[in-house]
Amino acid sequence: MQHYLDCNGNIAESMPYEAKALASFQALLVDAATLNGLKNLPILTDLRCFEKGCEGTIMIEGVLSDNRIQWHCDECEEMGGIISEWQGTKFDNTK
Repeated sequence: MQHYLDCNGNIAESMPYEAKALASFQALLVDAATLNGLKNLPILTDLRCFEKGCEGTIMIEGVLSDNRIQWHCDECEEMGGIISEWQGTKFDNTK
């Protein structure tokens, strides 16, 4: 996640729209995952899947042993991923 951020820790304005949208989406996932100190996972967020035609909701599966956050869509299973290097960002609520 760090590669999306500028020197002030904000999502870099200089990125293309698609990259900023993905960075913002990942920031929301990190915020949701860390809101309760990485407890009570998995959680179903209120974030909608962005796969065309899907109306699913994003599930934060959990935190892997190396602190990467794993997520996926609860409906289409086409969308999913792993977020790394989120620790210490503005979106990390575990501080």
